[in-house]
Amino acid sequence: MDYLILGFDAKGALTTLVWPILIEQDRLLRFGMAGYRDGLCELIPQEVESVDITLEEVIIIKFQKQTRIEIPLRTHGLPGDRAIFYGQKRVLTEW
Repeated sequence: MDYLILGFDAKGALTTLVWPILIEQDRLLRFGMAGYRDGLCELIPQEVESVDITLEEVIIIKFQKQTRIEIPLRTHGLPGDRAIFYGQKRVLTEW
């Protein structure tokens, strides 16, 4: 699989071609590292506290317990969409 879908209950879903960086307090995990997938799965029951998109096109999703994921969209070197958010009322946002 070369993409990841992050679902947010009835709020929508984010499909990304860039694997997120998982940051838990002082620990940083990238795709392929031991504990990466487990760390992402631990976020499933947590509520999102905030979402920001930086000028450098990094999507930052903050969760409870000082955990966040960062999706650096510019690291995807191929042309075309790198992430798509499909939200309520069929709102579609593309990067």
